[in-house]
Amino acid sequence: MRVLQISDTHLSPGKRHFVANWAPLRDWIVRQKPDVTIHTGDLTVDGADVDDDMRHCAELLHALPATVLAVPGNHDVGEAGHARQPVDALRLDRWRRHVGHDWWLHDIGPWRLIGFDSMLLGSGDADERPSGNGCTRRMRPRTDAGSRGSRTGRYSSTRRASPTPATGR
Repeated sequence: MRVLQISDTHLSPGKRHFVANWAPLRDWIVRQKPDVTIHTGDLTVDGADVDDDMRHCAELLHALPATVLAVPGNHDVGEAGHARQPVDALRLDRWRRHVGHDWWLHDIGPWRLIGFDSMLLGSGDADERPSGNGCTRRMRPRTDAGSRGSRTGRYSSTRRASPTPATGR
């Protein structure tokens, strides 16, 4: 089983700063023959506000071999509390229309991979609450008869910690 994790590709058809990085990365991914590739944020340069960025980058991502999963970063859907580009329903909808869910479960062998949109944390958006899109309920471990038995657990997050207002750290 081979799982690859990539992030921060910052692609854009209009702002081509990092476009030269995509072909070598794509070729490397193909050579690795992954079972799953996970993109952990900042797929786009301006996808939070530019529909064409999101569409273009989603097409590149979905053209990769095997299963491809992704969660958004601040360049993709904004950032909680950001004055100019906060996470909002329009930005989340843009991601979901082009890339897919901003949270997911994926079972591979004895592993359960869980991805969630950490950009929602602290946003106050309805989807942040368990009663929102239901991701909290759906991500609970399976204990029903259909479960494949015990799973080895690991957690990884790519969201940087926000400073605590009182301490600034």
